[in-house]
Amino acid sequence: MKLFMPYRILPMIFCVATQLEASPPDGQVTLPYQQFIELTRKPEIEPDVRPPVDAVLARADYLIDIRNGQTVVTVEWLAENFSDTWAWVAVAPLDLAIEPEGESTLVAHDGAIRLLMSETGSHRASARFSAPSGLGIAARFPILPATFNSIKISSDGKSADYQIDGATLLKDANGEIRYLLPANAHDVIIRKSESDDGVKVPTTWSVFAAAWVKYDAGWLDHEVRLSAIPTGGDGVNMQVTFPNSPSRIEVKSDGLLEFEKNDSGLLFRWNNRDAGERTITLRYRTQIAGDDTQWSVKIPEAEAGSTVVIAIPQGAEIAGDGWIQEPNPSRVPAWLRTQSQGQKIVMYSGKPPQVVVKWLPRFDTASMTINEAKISTRVVADGSQLTTTTYQITHAGGGSARWSLPTGMTLLGSAVAGVRVNPIDRDGALEFHLPMPAEGRPTTVAFSYTGSGKPLDRVAGGLVVETPSTPLFAHRIDWNIVLPDGTRLDAVESNAETAAAPANSTPGSAWLRRMFTCGEPLRAEVFYRSNNSDN
Repeated sequence: MKLFMPYRILPMIFCVATQLEASPPDGQVTLPYQQFIELTRKPEIEPDVRPPVDAVLARADYLIDIRNGQTVVTVEWLAENFSDTWAWVAVAPLDLAIEPEGESTLVAHDGAIRLLMSETGSHRASARFSAPSGLGIAARFPILPATFNSIKISSDGKSADYQIDGATLLKDANGEIRYLLPANAHDVIIRKSESDDGVKVPTTWSVFAAAWVKYDAGWLDHEVRLSAIPTGGDGVNMQVTFPNSPSRIEVKSDGLLEFEKNDSGLLFRWNNRDAGERTITLRYRTQIAGDDTQWSVKIPEAEAGSTVVIAIPQGAEIAGDGWIQEPNPSRVPAWLRTQSQGQKIVMYSGKPPQVVVKWLPRFDTASMTINEAKISTRVVADGSQLTTTTYQITHAGGGSARWSLPTGMTLLGSAVAGVRVNPIDRDGALEFHLPMPAEGRPTTVAFSYTGSGKPLDRVAGGLVVETPSTPLFAHRIDWNIVLPDGTRLDAVESNAETAAAPANSTPGSAWLRRMFTCGEPLRAEVFYRSNNSDN
């Protein structure tokens, strides 16, 4: 930098100038040192960053229309211009006879047809052309590499009836089948799936089936694994004979594009050609027709053979010709050995016959029991009785329980789980409906009744009392018999044991206990004496 007079810089001034004073007569200006440094610093120039290429062919979408032996291709290109001026990009080989569509500018230059772009951004162009066909080939034409190449086929048949070399099948957002080509593709070759005489040549397979079948209360759960090796065709489609195929089915297979049910069974389509083995896993359930003593195992037909392993339900036996009882593990496929580990199984090699099942009889178990019962019977001098009962019932589900009152007794009130109820009169017995238990807790059934009897003797005597009876098994019943005031207990004869009286028990009471009883009511003959008696 050159400094011109009459201005003079004083570099040793370190104070910060807040305001320039008016210029003195000789034209001298004084600047702070920091401002002087800023004036002498070279300006920083940001480098001009540009993309490595001016333009690219980002996408090429081909629509193939095959009708009456003629193939017409419509293509739409998407190119990106990264420069701020004119640019072009090759979209098709020069020897491809195309008919441009739209307003885009296509020019022939340097062995290619190029899309000319005048400004930065995305540019679209489209064209159509005829593609030649030949023996076994529906269409063949050259293309130039693009970042993304896709092909859709429109024809009298399904798009999956054609194969494109090097392409991968994919479903688009509308559920239509689309072929994807690698970015470096140079040719499109569409092969026919039909012979010259128009007869379709399907893929043939050698199929082996292994099935795991498990019973579930009137239903059969199936898991079937098919090992299939193509013996003819392209290996993309597979028809499995499956009469009366189930309505709900899960299918898994590597590279599986789709499957559908048809009149013959199931049709599978994969997304690429594969000459190797394919493995298909099917899961479904079928309902047993009629009673569950005869099962019909439904698996796909397998030309190479099949193995069926059935898990024998508890309490059942499977008999019949051909079924192998307790098969040697070495003869069971590895995945079936894992499934059946710890279970009793039978195995059949070949198409399984009708399965005959023998269900073994089971012992009935108590679905409802009495945990404990507390019964109190009070007797007054004229022989009248009042009895209150409380039963704790353990049960797995809803149901009903019955009690029969002693002869001559009348029901006063009753409740189930604390709610007052009117029991059903079932042939003179009380029938209570028990709701589903709450979190496994017992249900309380309580009721009271009364009746008259023989008046008590004023000096000494005996009386007979009885509890209600029920067919339920009872773990424990506690019974308290209270005599009138002024009467003392002499002795008790009963089918229950004498229990220790609580510390605060009423004088003249009998305490009895019975463990493990079922159906039999408790009875007691109570002998008493008046407190005023001399003996």
